[in-house]
Amino acid sequence: MPRSLAFCSERMEQHLAQLQRHYGEETEAWRLAHALSHDKLNAPIQSIFDGGLHQYVTGFLRDTATLARQVERDYRFVE
Repeated sequence: MPRSLAFCSERMEQHLAQLQRHYGEETEAWRLAHALSHDKLNAPIQSIFDGGLHQYVTGFLRDTATLARQVERDYRFVE
């Protein structure tokens, strides 16, 4: 599971970066994806266990949902 979370997060950041270059503007969605893949996934394993694995996974899911809502806003899937 940890590798799949990392892979998916990194790919999402890459795809949003491509969209950003294509449209010529930096989006909040890209900033959130960047933070997710660099801050959340690069945390030392001991800090994850110290804070609680369940809390870490729950926070990761919350951050992913926030990212999904921001993608909807940035690319106008919802108005």
